[in-house]
Parts: sequence; structure tokens; C-alpha cells
Amino acid sequence: MSTTFQTPSRLPTVSAWDQFCEWITSTHNRLYVGWFGLLMIPSLLVSAITFMLAWVAAPSVDMEGIREPIIGSLLGESNVITATVIPTSAAIGLHLIPLMGSYID
Repeated sequence: MSTTFQTPSRLPTVSAWDQFCEWITSTHNRLYVGWFGLLMIPSLLVSAITFMLAWVAAPSVDMEGIREPIIGSLLGESNVITATVIPTSAAIGLHLIPLMGSYID
């Protein structure tokens, strides 16, 4: 009885990138990730963690400019039901100023 062995040079080689692409786009996984999921899942995790940190430890906010701070976090003595993250127009504008500046030019 003779046994034949296939040498490693004759085996088909598949690069790591090809294996990764096959795994991402495979519908045989229990959860389909896809290329959009490759960006979406880490983004959702970061935003959820950031929101939870803000819910626990966000600083007080001067909402109307009347020097009376509004505290909505748990460390600001709010309870679990009334704790909020307050997006002010100043905080939103802070992030949109670079975009508005690019349109003005």
C-alpha cells in the first residue's frame, strides 16, 4: 500500500486579506456583518459608551445664559429616571462651526 503526500507548494494559497473578505461577506455566519457593519458596529459601541459616560458624569450646563446651571447627570444628584444628557445649542454649534466655516468661504 502506498501513501502519497501532497507537497506544500501544490496546495492552493489564500492570502489573509482574501480570507477576511470572505468572512465579512459570508452569509454562512450566524450574524451577517458586511462592509457597512464593519464601520457601523465600532461606531455604535463608541457612541453608546460615550452616551453612558455623559449620562453618569456630564458637567452642568448653562442652558439659557442666565447663569443657572442645569445638572442632568447621575453625579449631579439626579436619579436614574430623571438623569438626562442635555444637548445645548452651544454644544451643537461647537461641532458645526468648522462645517459652516467651510461653506462661507
